[in-house]
Amino acid sequence: MQALYELAAEIGDFRRFPTAGKFMAFVGLVPSEYSSGGQRRLGGITKTGNGHVRRLLIEAGWQYYHWPLRISLALHERRQGVPQPVIDIADRAMHRLGRKAYKMRERGLSSKTIVTALARELAGFLWAAATCAVDSVPPGPRGRHRGPEVRRMPASPIGTESPSHVAAR
Repeated sequence: MQALYELAAEIGDFRRFPTAGKFMAFVGLVPSEYSSGGQRRLGGITKTGNGHVRRLLIEAGWQYYHWPLRISLALHERRQGVPQPVIDIADRAMHRLGRKAYKMRERGLSSKTIVTALARELAGFLWAAATCAVDSVPPGPRGRHRGPEVRRMPASPIGTESPSHVAAR
């Protein structure tokens, strides 16, 4: 749960990333590229962008490294009240990332390479879940999304005092 709060604090509004690829680039989980002419070579991840979020996603990737993955009773209870589309995305992520880890282990890749690949895909699923939850809010003016409805107390203008403060003097 701590990682969720840290991700929310570091990323803020997921709507600022138009695609999952842009979010992955923000985190630094996209491959570097060495291209010349018609030849395209991809290298390791760029490690540019937000290193704290990248570290959190790598740590979460280790959870998907072990197969088979199951939904524990505690996870089932935490899912209560979560929108169904978000749960569906989480289930797809669990199955896809588990299969990917298994196949990459069978190919003999190192555990660090596998976990980095899982973190990259997990970033895409995280973006999809966050924007799916945001998309349930009706669009505001000019097609932009409004944030959640917040009720606020009416504020008095700056420099004016309420009658209760005046009477106390």
